[in-house]
Amino acid sequence: MEGLTVAGVIGLVGLVATLCSLASFYLGRKKAASDEGAKDGELHADIKYIKKQLQDNTEAMEKMTARLEAVDNKREEDFRSLLIKCTELETNQKSLKEAIRRLESK
Repeated sequence: MEGLTVAGVIGLVGLVATLCSLASFYLGRKKAASDEGAKDGELHADIKYIKKQLQDNTEAMEKMTARLEAVDNKREEDFRSLLIKCTELETNQKSLKEAIRRLESK
């Protein structure tokens, strides 16, 4: 203990404290970086999930739109067909009324 003085002990304690604080800083920084990386990874996974859901919804909407357009076209064709038949019936009715008038007048 001859070479160990109070100043030497204080210096040694200071050196150990400095080394401990540097190690703590390095480990804390490493932990923060891994936490941040985990959060970024989680965020990217969530974004991918949302993007996939939007694509699925878009595809479903496009299929529904195509089906609705097909149904709409079919209804439009049916309506036109009904209009044609109604017009033909009106024409036939007028012809029948005219024929009945002619028969009654004879």
